[in-house]
Order: sequence, then structure tokens, then C-alpha cells
Amino acid sequence: METSQTPPEEKPVAATPEQLTSTMHEQDRLFCPAAVLFFCGLFAGLWVLQMVNPLVPKEKAIVHLLCSLMPFAVFAPLAGLIGLLPVSRKLGWRETLGIRSELTLQGHIWANLKMLLILLPASLVLNYISKLLFEQFHLKMSPQAVEEFGQGASGSSYWVVSFVCAVVVSPLAEELLFRQILYRSVRHFMPLWATFLTSLLFALSHGMGQFYAGLFVLSLGFQYARNHGGIVRSILLHAMYNTISMLFLLQSITPSGGTP
Repeated sequence: METSQTPPEEKPVAATPEQLTSTMHEQDRLFCPAAVLFFCGLFAGLWVLQMVNPLVPKEKAIVHLLCSLMPFAVFAPLAGLIGLLPVSRKLGWRETLGIRSELTLQGHIWANLKMLLILLPASLVLNYISKLLFEQFHLKMSPQAVEEFGQGASGSSYWVVSFVCAVVVSPLAEELLFRQILYRSVRHFMPLWATFLTSLLFALSHGMGQFYAGLFVLSLGFQYARNHGGIVRSILLHAMYNTISMLFLLQSITPSGGTP
């Protein structure tokens, strides 16, 4: 009596590098409309800022600070998220936002601490050299918005708000825009130049020439963190760096024994 034998299960064939590259290329294409909307939102925010700024009294430091954040922290992210809605229907929100669920918070923090050992000295040295060159050639140095508005602030409420904006709002908005939407859009057209170009745009967007070199290197580090640990890692790294920067800033402007 013959016994029927079940055929062996076929093992799934692993995708070739060419197939993975093709899939990634097609997925990156989905982010291009979101990048267009990002720029539309950015320009709309800059236009609104130009309209609102003259209406705000100079002594309202907190209002001026919040208004300065509108283009990159409100208008551009909202427009970008609208552009990501059709992407999320195809890829899901985790893939769309670049969230890697297999990584732990402890792993992110440990990896970021090691990255900070490189980024902090590098950015400090580059910023110092850049400021010396600007002074040597008598080039105009643009002040940091937080410090500029803080000159007319009284009390600590302004610095609490600025600290929250620097450590929470800016990392969330900028990492979504630059490390996810812009990076994946640029990578669709120029894979080898995506990190360089998005880092260049990140540096230029801050509008402070004396810090361009340091910001460019920082962006390279943030992009490395995003590529190896997802968007959560780059947001945490950005927040950790901004925390240290704000503490240095507060230390430099606080009189001994006083408050900002």
C-alpha cells in the first residue's frame, strides 16, 4: 500500500540586493509629494511670520520666539504630514515615519551617548574656527533667535519655554522634515548625495553663517543615527544635543547666583 508523501515546503527566496534597491527606490518616490508640500508649508509659514512679526510688541519675547518657530515647527510639519497620509496607506505609519520597533529605548540612548562623544567636540571646534574666520574677515554673524529674543525677557518663563522648544519641538519637527521626508525624497533622485544635500539644507535653514559648518556635521550625525536606528534614535540624539547646548547657553548668560 502506497503512502502519500507530503511535498517538502518551499523555503522563501531571499530578495536580491537589486530587488531591495528597486523596492526602496519605489518607496522613496512616494515621499516626493510630501516634500513638495513641506516647502509649500514652509513658505506659507515664512509669509505669515512676516505679516505677524510687526504686530507683536518687542517686549513680548515669548510670543516672538513662538512666532519664529511657526515656519519649521508648525506649517512645514503639518503640510508634510498631510503629504504622508497617502504614503501611510501603502507602507503603514511605522515605515512612513521611520520607526523601528525592534530597538529599545536603552539601546537608543547608549548609541546616542557614543555619538555625542564625537559630535560635541567636532561641532564645538568647527563653530569656534568659523567664528574666528568671521571675525577675521569682518563678516556679519547672525544671533541665535533664542538668545536674541531673550535679551528683552524678564523672569525665567521665557527660558522655560525656549528650553522646551529646543529640546522637544525642534527635534520632533526637524527630524521628521529633514531626516525622513526630505532625505527619502532626495534619495529617490540622487541616492549617493541624499545625506550630503539634506545636511546642507539643514545647515542653511538655520540662517547663522558662523554655525553652518558645525550644523552640517551635526546633520550628518543625525542622519547616521536615523539610518541605523530609525527616526526615534535621531530625535533623541537631536534632543540630547540641544539639551547640552541650552545648558551651555543658560550658563553663559546667567549671572553668578542669579537667574536668566
